[in-house]
Amino acid sequence: MPDTLFKQDGVKSLSNDKGTDRAEELFDIVKNKFNWFDIDQYRGASEPYAHEILNEEVIRCCANIEYVRKAVDKDVYVAHRIFGMDSGTSYLYTTDMMLDDKPSWAHEDMFIISETNHYEEYKRPCRPEMLSFKEYFFVASLEVLSTLNLNLENLNDDTLFSALVSNNEVISYRRYTNFDDASQGVLANWQVIYTLAARKARRMDLVREMYAKGFA
Repeated sequence: MPDTLFKQDGVKSLSNDKGTDRAEELFDIVKNKFNWFDIDQYRGASEPYAHEILNEEVIRCCANIEYVRKAVDKDVYVAHRIFGMDSGTSYLYTTDMMLDDKPSWAHEDMFIISETNHYEEYKRPCRPEMLSFKEYFFVASLEVLSTLNLNLENLNDDTLFSALVSNNEVISYRRYTNFDDASQGVLANWQVIYTLAARKARRMDLVREMYAKGFA
């Protein structure tokens, strides 16, 4: 999981793998706010950061896929839960392959990989704003990326970008980079995961497009 989130305001949030001292500290912080928190359902936790749409401090926890598949009753490759540390609310989200036509906000040279789908959970308070947007993950040419007002230093092959979108309007852009050469997480293997999902969805045309645009 150990990716680093870069926000447009310059703030960075490092994700910490389960088993590290910092991850255990973060799990304890969440547990103290959410008494239903079950550490067995998670693989890691991010440093707290101010969410661009929710306007509160959140902690992002990477969820175990087996648990989430049962909860949402569908195939899942990546899933997280966002904990609103100010409001005491939360939501579960999955990151799913983007199969729809490219949205109008997206630049022509962006290759959109996936989008988030958000879930309110039974007997767990959730703010309406948590269900009001999506995060779209993409890769793009350096020319396009240079217009997004993001830190582009130390880019590597394990880097993805995202847009937080509400009502077809981009609220903010983000960057995610994995700096751990030994990691086997999503960022280190996104092309493989994307190809597997495309094959299952019978959309190998999207994989061919990925290769044709030089993103594989």
